[in-house]
Amino acid sequence: MEPLLQKKFLHDNNYLIERADVIVPNSHFTACDLMYFVQKRVLHHPKRIQVLQLAQESVESGEQEHILLPDSPFFLLVGSQLGRKNLEVVLAAMQILKVSKRPVPVLVLAGRKRSSTVRHIKRPEFEGIRGQIHFIVYPNQTDLNRLYKAALATIIPSKMEGWGLPAGEALHLGCPVISAKADALMECCGDLGTYFNPEDPEELADLMELYATDENFRSYQNAKISEYSSGLRTWKTVTNELIAIMGD
Repeated sequence: MEPLLQKKFLHDNNYLIERADVIVPNSHFTACDLMYFVQKRVLHHPKRIQVLQLAQESVESGEQEHILLPDSPFFLLVGSQLGRKNLEVVLAAMQILKVSKRPVPVLVLAGRKRSSTVRHIKRPEFEGIRGQIHFIVYPNQTDLNRLYKAALATIIPSKMEGWGLPAGEALHLGCPVISAKADALMECCGDLGTYFNPEDPEELADLMELYATDENFRSYQNAKISEYSSGLRTWKTVTNELIAIMGD
């Protein structure tokens, strides 16, 4: 972050903290992160902090279907950003599968088709896996829900998140989640997620192969998600908790 932008960012955050009756982080991870900067005297101490975890629910929008689902089994990644979102580790895992002569699954990138991502995938080293990468640009909620339901698993490779809405949406629709070991993502997915080191493409490659080839493993994961789906947080729950917090 540029020094001037960083200074303005901190000023704006402290301005809000000083005037707020309560700060509502969207996860326990975010609350701990906030308090870390309070203890470092970077941020001012809030009057009150009340954690409000976000939902693990994907709502139906009533929109019409507009896309055709892939013919082959596929993994889903919502968003295709490099860097913190860590698409790089997924591409590296696919390359490992290719080089080791294991089947390379289809990867669907749903969301914005970033020019930086397109340029990255066009690099020569990705020639062997490029045909397995499909972009679905800005799917509506109906089509996104269809992708969740049809995917072998949703991959969330981010190195850091504040919560993990795609992970929660996937679980709500019965789609397994292969998640990076990031605190907020583990908070969101709990025992329902399958986790890997976001710096270790070998570990991710092995999990992708497991989900793609082991029907018994997939069935076990799907059954576990189905069993605990009634305990996932809904947006109604979030709304009611927020009203209660504001009323205190």
